[in-house]
Amino acid sequence: MSERKADNRQHATARPGNGSGSRPPRGVIGPMQPIKKETVVRLLKYVAPYWPRLVIVLICIVLNAVATASAATFLGRIIDDHIGPLLIQEVPDFSGLLG
Repeated sequence: MSERKADNRQHATARPGNGSGSRPPRGVIGPMQPIKKETVVRLLKYVAPYWPRLVIVLICIVLNAVATASAATFLGRIIDDHIGPLLIQEVPDFSGLLG
């Protein structure tokens, strides 16, 4: 019975990609392969019918990045200019933040 337990432990710890396999460990990137011009042209042919949607998506990505950055800047200013000084006071009055 002890042989069976030992055999089960070996199978439970063995994972694909570990040991002497041909696959590199996680996080290791192999050599970069050159991008073939034919592959890029083929991909552009697939995307060509959808180019208006692609442009809209790219514009939305840029707008999202701008909105995210401006929201962080806005919150930083509110905290630095309004909330920070209130925290220094002995008796802070937060009523000005509501109106």
